[in-house]
Amino acid sequence: MEFQSVPEQNRTRARGNRSSTNFMRKNLKHRFRIRSASLRARLLVATIALLQVSLSGCQEAPSNRICTQIGCGDMGLSVTIHDLPDGEHEVALTADGKTRILECESSIERTVEDRSTNTVMHSGGPCGVFLPGKWKEIEVSVNGRYLGRHELEYRAYYPNGPHCAPECQGASLEIDFED
Repeated sequence: MEFQSVPEQNRTRARGNRSSTNFMRKNLKHRFRIRSASLRARLLVATIALLQVSLSGCQEAPSNRICTQIGCGDMGLSVTIHDLPDGEHEVALTADGKTRILECESSIERTVEDRSTNTVMHSGGPCGVFLPGKWKEIEVSVNGRYLGRHELEYRAYYPNGPHCAPECQGASLEIDFED
């Protein structure tokens, strides 16, 4: 709050007349109270609005639900093959009589922790490939070695949150190479 200086001629009158000084003090206090009450009211309204927005995702009523706008992307089958030696590998996936050849890389999984920035980095890991579409069963071969026929079970997932469209379908298959 900024105060303006009172001109010299008004200072004399204000000193001689106590009621004028008291009026000015009360007037300033009244103005300050209105402004701070207005500010408090605005802060209260903003706080309530933020709480409503943050808690509305927890409510089940459709009219109060907040959903993101993430789509399903590529729906399909994710295949992870564990225990492969380090290096690049050729994965053959056969579904509905068609064989697709995909490449993946397998390496030792490493975790690097940087305490100065409080971050963790992961690298490496098992060989993983993705096949778009929906299949009942699939045959898997790696580097020419047949790993078997597998029935698939697709499950629904909701990338925008529970009870939010769209419903996506995905399946995952994990295979151990050393079996």
